Amino acid sequence: MLTQIVKSLPSSGWLLLLLSMGLFISQGHGASSSDPAPHAAKRTGTRHCPCKDAGLCQPVQKTARKEVYGFAVKNDSATYMKYDWDKLTTLAMWEFNDELMCFAHEKGVRLDLVASDFPVEKLTDPAFRKEWIAKKLAIVQNNFLDGLNFDPEYPIALNSPERVGLIDLVKETRTAFSAAVPGSKISFDVAWSPACVDRRCYDYEALAEVCDFLFVMSYDIQGQVWGPSCIAMSNTPFLRMVDGVRGYLSLNIPAEKLILGLPWYGYDYPCVKISENDVCDIPRAEFHGAPCSDLVGQQKQLDEILDILKNQSTDGRKWTVDGEAPRFNYKHANGTMHQVHYDDPQSLLLRYLWAVSNDLHGVGFWHVGCLGDMETPEKSAVRTQMWKQIPDTNNWDTYLKNNQLPNEKHWPKWEM
Repeated sequence: MLTQIVKSLPSSGWLLLLLSMGLFISQGHGASSSDPAPHAAKRTGTRHCPCKDAGLCQPVQKTARKEVYGFAVKNDSATYMKYDWDKLTTLAMWEFNDELMCFAHEKGVRLDLVASDFPVEKLTDPAFRKEWIAKKLAIVQNNFLDGLNFDPEYPIALNSPERVGLIDLVKETRTAFSAAVPGSKISFDVAWSPACVDRRCYDYEALAEVCDFLFVMSYDIQGQVWGPSCIAMSNTPFLRMVDGVRGYLSLNIPAEKLILGLPWYGYDYPCVKISENDVCDIPRAEFHGAPCSDLVGQQKQLDEILDILKNQSTDGRKWTVDGEAPRFNYKHANGTMHQVHYDDPQSLLLRYLWAVSNDLHGVGFWHVGCLGDMETPEKSAVRTQMWKQIPDTNNWDTYLKNNQLPNEKHWPKWEM
């Protein structure tokens, strides 16, 4: 619906449409800050610096007013040398090495350790919290990292003592890190909505107060689907994404505390049947009480999706109006029909424009390695566009003026 209306508007008319629909939450942009030198602070208690320039082992002092926060799962140079380091402000991972650290810090990019291993039953144990924090701090110090990202993603009941214990853990972590790693940042990954998604009934308002920002995981939105039917749908439906972020803002969490996390991957769903209207019925799969879930689909990174689209699709790329994202069908090797829902430069542009128009703290991705090799000319062009169109500190204030949602029929060749 939105795409069809947008296409009938003049070049800037779709922005006015969104404004009239109440989809803009705030206006204006923060003023540029006067930041210290990238490596002005000093850390203590670490091993000998492995970099040629010892200054690279000091914490990166944030110079970017807006975040481009990327998660990654591989730390080999063949992978990370393909990132656009001029866009990234922070890279979050579970494992690092010296070469990556020296390279990232030379580029002025912060490195965050991802922590997802704290046992929920220990959240109310002060001694265990202290021990856990000390271990994470030692890892950050010994690897010359810059901060910690919390990624627990486990259920917590609304009135449980663990709900308070989680806040204590994050608060105590921030206190310890601030003392030992000058300029360090503590972030927390939250579900696409604060409405107890996947039974994560966290105290989100308190979390926003005790950490530097929340990374809103606006993907896997189909993790819990309540029916009435189980069908394949977009990974990040646009209007549900908007409603989710609105939920956090309604808790009086400032926009500058929120990063819009977006997917660089999609879901490959097996279809029980496909209707005349191209609706793919998927097998039922209960998840946290919901009868349907994206668990029946297989996550695929964009590199692989583009191969399937080019070589196996039976109908070509189509636009899902409800989700504001692309999809296509193909016949699997086992003879069953599949439907793939994913995001590409066109769908991501709409979401970037929304994040900028509401002056969020930035945008981020799970995960930056999803572009894979992408060495063919067509896919190389996609890779370039995926990085190029990311809003950042340098273009945030002019992003709305310089980027318009294109008419789909005039979309460049790299849409494949």
